[in-house]
Amino acid sequence: MNDLNKLIELGRSGKLNFPSSKYPNIVHFAQALHGLLIGGNVDPNPQTRNMFSAIGKPDHLVLILVDGYGMNFVNMLSEKSFIRSNLAFDMLTVFPSTTPTVLTSIATGRWPSEHSILGWHNYLPMMNDVATIIKFEKTSDGSALYDNNILETDAYPIPSLFGKSQTDNHFYLPASICKTPYSRYWSGGIEPECYKDIPQTIKAIQNNIKNSNGPTFNYVYISDVDHVAHQKGTYDPATCKSVEKIDDFMTLLRKTLPKNARLLMTADHGHLDTTPELITYLRGEEELFSLTERKPSGDARIMYTEVSKENQQHFFAIAKEQLGPDFITLTTSQAEQLELFGENSLSTEASKRLGNIMILSTGRAILEYRSVLGVSGKEVSISHHSGLTNEEMQIPLVIG
Repeated sequence: MNDLNKLIELGRSGKLNFPSSKYPNIVHFAQALHGLLIGGNVDPNPQTRNMFSAIGKPDHLVLILVDGYGMNFVNMLSEKSFIRSNLAFDMLTVFPSTTPTVLTSIATGRWPSEHSILGWHNYLPMMNDVATIIKFEKTSDGSALYDNNILETDAYPIPSLFGKSQTDNHFYLPASICKTPYSRYWSGGIEPECYKDIPQTIKAIQNNIKNSNGPTFNYVYISDVDHVAHQKGTYDPATCKSVEKIDDFMTLLRKTLPKNARLLMTADHGHLDTTPELITYLRGEEELFSLTERKPSGDARIMYTEVSKENQQHFFAIAKEQLGPDFITLTTSQAEQLELFGENSLSTEASKRLGNIMILSTGRAILEYRSVLGVSGKEVSISHHSGLTNEEMQIPLVIG
């Protein structure tokens, strides 16, 4: 069985979960959300309309985005917990199931095939190098993309729809990321507000609603669960405690909101642990890289590159021999046919950033190739995301 057929079979068997317009998806949620905030016609997709109707038309909308809080974490909670009691949709996220890609889909209402943010590390044709896209940095030396003649509109080609919102918007992010180029891009040009702790944020939301002269939208991004899961693993007691704290926060927040407010909670992806024997370290000296024409990019469970036509057959053979059965090698055109990056054709920019070959994990295995990009001294996390497994792809939409 060739790799393409193997991937298709893994999808049919349910071992992997492909994004689809036929199933509730984070893109549908984004389209419903912006339909409420902007007004006008809502995308006719039935999934989008179902979410739009489920949310309703509240005067005040509060969205909590909990990084890494996949359905595997939701299912850890008691059935009487706030999150499980108010679970409205078991959704799929987009692929790759990683923060920059998913957050950009939420901001734009577009699939990755259109918005071109395709992993933690993105190859940018304009500088012929790789960027840590959410940090707005050149990966190899940490220099700002501005210093490499890259503007925000170059890095993030599709504008955020939050800039078109008709509501009074407030965005709350941890201090470490609230003043970054990506955060300003994501919020549609509105300067995000830094928060120190949850009580402070709840009070700020209360004041925004109380002092408003019209509809409000309050957004809070929480990174704690993702951070702990990466370091400790999915089922570590510290991770489970962090998961439960989010439910406590949601319960408290809902009690403080007026009846004409709607509380939403979702995530960007889930988590899946790896083990040392499932980590493949790539240093750059491997024969694999002698056949490529640029640096690799992508994430822990997906790697993109460019290989000339005359070298592709050899590349596929070397990849199969070196990486083994835990990875699949595809052409970009095959991935596009499977609609891995969304239902629409790849944009010109997305095609350039992807290259023509990709290597995809079929489960827990990861590729550790950051040293090839000039990143050294970084520990390998216990838990990861960016793949197509159920643990990584399934996320909640809570409406309370």
